[in-house]
Amino acid sequence: MVTVVYVDDETVICDEVRDALSYLPCNAHVFDDSHDCWEFLEKCDGKVDVLIADLTMPKLNGAELIQLCLASFGGSIKYILVSGRMETRESIRRILPNLDRVMSKPIKTESVLSFVYE
Repeated sequence: MVTVVYVDDETVICDEVRDALSYLPCNAHVFDDSHDCWEFLEKCDGKVDVLIADLTMPKLNGAELIQLCLASFGGSIKYILVSGRMETRESIRRILPNLDRVMSKPIKTESVLSFVYE
């Protein structure tokens, strides 16, 4: 079974995503704090299949979190960056060329499922 990690600083969105992921055949871990998410990833030594991170978060944004993961765990994780502003898609790709996918909010569980099992 795949392990999916989702992080977004908006608690309401985390609750919705947690509920949506509960219907998928995966081990889901949802965080509303990017530092808590990073601590989890360090403890499990990056042994997750997919990391979905919101771009705009305080302290450590999604792009920074993914850069940390790439430096620590390499390409073993599939990375999705989520943004409410899709005009930033190309600038995100320039910053993170190893990014697997950029998705717009609200994310659709079908899109996540198809990406996870590609």
